Amino acid sequence: MADPFAGSGAAIDRVRVHRVAAFRRRGPALLLASAWLAFAPFVRAENGDAEARRERAAEHFRTLCTTCHGPTGQPDPDSAVVEALGVVPANLADPLFNSREPKRDWMLVIRDGGSALGLSDRMPAFGGQLDEREIQDLVLYLKTLSGEHGYPSGDLNFFLPLRTRKAFPEDEWVWKLRFTDQDERPQWRNTLEFEKRIGRRFQSVLELTHRVDDGDGSFEKFEAGGKYVLFSDADAGFIATAGATVGFPLEDERSVRRDTEILPFLAFGKWLGPSFTVQASTRAKLPVDRVRRGSVELSGIVHWVHTPWPRAIFPGLELFAEIPFDHGAGAARVDFAQVSILPQVRVGLSKRGHVALNLGVELPLNERDRYDSRAYLDLIWDFADGPFWAGW
Repeated sequence: MADPFAGSGAAIDRVRVHRVAAFRRRGPALLLASAWLAFAPFVRAENGDAEARRERAAEHFRTLCTTCHGPTGQPDPDSAVVEALGVVPANLADPLFNSREPKRDWMLVIRDGGSALGLSDRMPAFGGQLDEREIQDLVLYLKTLSGEHGYPSGDLNFFLPLRTRKAFPEDEWVWKLRFTDQDERPQWRNTLEFEKRIGRRFQSVLELTHRVDDGDGSFEKFEAGGKYVLFSDADAGFIATAGATVGFPLEDERSVRRDTEILPFLAFGKWLGPSFTVQASTRAKLPVDRVRRGSVELSGIVHWVHTPWPRAIFPGLELFAEIPFDHGAGAARVDFAQVSILPQVRVGLSKRGHVALNLGVELPLNERDRYDSRAYLDLIWDFADGPFWAGW
């Protein structure tokens, strides 16, 4: 496991003077070796400081946390202290729980207490005893209690966009409402989506979509599939995922022909400094019987994460393009890509942010006869973080 307390310099244990002598007649090499000798004390000081910070964080854990959370981070539900609390403290040694929680949330809870994020008021605030650096170091120490594991870090759990595929695996219910304003035929589409994590890196997904065209409603399709985290690096702030769903058309009373579709995708996410995130994805829509009618979707979004508090409004700007395989011919020929822009906001409803709204509009940038605009409303419930009604 990488040392979370270490700085960017590598450890230098010793430098042998006789090796420098071997380079005396090599000019630039001598200068390089001299610089190395000069820099070594600073690297040792940095490593010493990291070790001191680690020891202080471990001591803070022993004095402030172990009474409730246990000496290893795993609380004993049968202990007199836990029974007196009336609630079992979080198991900090559990890899799934430990990994899925972003560090910024733990820093808020340690500083301001559990009630600040709608959690138990039995979790006290330590902001009066620890400064920001000490809280940060304590959180880094707590993150080591689960040991080595293959779970992606919750620091890479970026906000759900309207059209871009999300890379991080979730335990969520999402209700998606879309209204399309088009000439004489307004359309409403409702999608209910269920996401469930399986193992360290896999997530399954089920979707059911109902559509209403000009007052006539029908269930449009059912999708099933999953995604797998290919790579994640919390230090680099990057995650990459591959996945696929299969869309099965449902009976339509108007006898509109719909094909079974295979929808493979790749999704990415990245921190851009401390306050911005970028996500991007590409997805193919492959009708089984009429592949030429398929297309490729490209999308990306930037969110401004201006505060660590989950209950806030976070603006985002998304760009979406769909490239059809068959562009047609003559008067029926379409542009190379149908492009649209989607300004949107993420609105945290509960204190812990596990219930949120995603609101936005989609405006076509070309081929504007497709539709005038689309309005979106997503209601998101991350049930791994508690019941829908908790933490308000």
